[in-house]
Formats: sequence, structure tokens, C-alpha cells
Amino acid sequence: MQIKRILLPVDLSKITPFVTCRGKFLAKTFNAKIILLHVLETVPDNEIPTEISSIFKSYIEEALKGRIADMEDIEKELKEEGIEYEIVGEAGKPYEEIVKASVKYDADIVVIGSSHRIKRIILGSTAEKVVRYSPKPVWVCRDRTCHSIKSILVPVDFSEFSEEAMKWGLYLARVFDSKLTVLHIVKPIIRSPTYIRLLKEKKLSLREIAHLEMDKFLLKFDLTEIKYTTKILMGEPHKKITQLAKKEQFDLIVMGTHGRSGISHLILGSVTEKVLENACCDVLAVKPLKKEEK
Repeated sequence: MQIKRILLPVDLSKITPFVTCRGKFLAKTFNAKIILLHVLETVPDNEIPTEISSIFKSYIEEALKGRIADMEDIEKELKEEGIEYEIVGEAGKPYEEIVKASVKYDADIVVIGSSHRIKRIILGSTAEKVVRYSPKPVWVCRDRTCHSIKSILVPVDFSEFSEEAMKWGLYLARVFDSKLTVLHIVKPIIRSPTYIRLLKEKKLSLREIAHLEMDKFLLKFDLTEIKYTTKILMGEPHKKITQLAKKEQFDLIVMGTHGRSGISHLILGSVTEKVLENACCDVLAVKPLKKEEK
């Protein structure tokens, strides 16, 4: 696990300075190269009339050159701060081109922005789709201060899907020397056979069972020199995650994009999307590794 190549898509909107700031912060922290990407949104090729296709293509090429030229201030910052970089431009649907670029340039992480004001429209059209379809971890910038990462929240459901998020949380906690909080949320209504059996056999409360499962989950990881705490909360997962992140002023939430409905009935996939929409801090969304990658 390492961060050596960062894909940094920018749309030259008002949030670009904040996204660029986070990308530079990560690049300097990990001594990583930035792939600075701008995507010019266009209609699919098959929707362009044949008789104007060559003219349209020339127009797109010129427009893309202009957009790349508009990134000269960002390029200047990268040069002045001694960050290795490469500038690329693509035309097409933004989220599709970002996902393809993450693979083409072998990025270790994608750093992308989202809007606070229009949650579903902006996030749903770009960042959320990148999170959903990218095989790479996606760092969604929600915070506008771009400060250091001193505290990390990792929500888990004890499944193999949240193990990868936990690994990333530990990796970043070591690099940033951050405090790590591992969070598990139990829904009030539980239909899991595991919980029902333990409730009947051991006469334990839902919270007590969750603490036992948390202890078992943490045994899988090396927690040496990690400043960590655990929390068990009851309620609606995405609400509890965002409320806790705001209350305790976490700098980063690290969570999986997939989950299971087993032990706690916590389906991390849908929860992650809701957290992305409502979080007050940055969110790192992590995909589970394929079997051949483990």
C-alpha cells in the first residue's frame, strides 16, 4: 500500500483551489507525482452527425488546448513547490474519463472535489459516480481549509469489505501520526442470525455483542504505535457517522464502498453515498480488493 501517483481532476470551478491544495498536500507528504487532468465534457461520438464530425473534432481539440492553458496558475504552483506533475486533457463524460485515466496512469488514489451547496446534482453527476465506478481509492474533498489530517474516523461493519478501509485508515494514521477512531453502528432492529443466536444463548445486549465483534475484528490488524479508540453507537448509520464526524471535528472519514447486511445490517455501499453527500470533512472511499490483488 502506497501513494506514488495521484490523479487530480480539476474542472476550473470555484472548488478547484481547494482540491488542488489537498492534492499538493498529499503529493508532498508521500513524495508522489500528480497527474493533473481536465475533462472537457462533450456528447458521445455516435451522436455527432458524420458531415460535421471532423469540424467538431477540431473544435474540441482547440477548446481542450485552451482549457489546459487555463491551468497555467496550477502548473506554476506545482513547479514552485517542487512537485512532479504531468498535465493531460480528455474529452467525454467527466466521470468516465476520470475512471479511465485512473487506470491508464496507474494512479494509487484519485483526489476529487464536491459541492456543499448542491449535494445531489454536483456530487451525483461526477464525484459520486467516480467513487462508484473507479477501481482506485477516491479522496473526496469536502473540507475547504485543507489543513493537516490529525484525526481519522473509520466506520466498519466487521466484514471483509471494511477490512480494506481499515488498512487504509491505519496506513494514513501512521503517515500523518493521526488519532484513529474505529466506529461500528448497530441498528436498533436486528435480523442477523448471529445476533439473534448470541442474544438467546449468551443473554447479551446488542451493544455488548458489538463490542465482542469489534475486539475480534481488531485482532486482524497490527495496531502497534497507533493512537486509536473504538466506538459503538446505536442508530441510523449514515446519520451517526456524519454527526460524530462533525461533533468531534474529524479531518477524514475512511470507509468502504461495499458492505454486507449481516452482523449489523450495515450496508456500507448505500451508507457511503449518503456520507459523501452530508460529511463536513474529507472522505476517502475505498474499494475492496479483488482476490488476485490480495
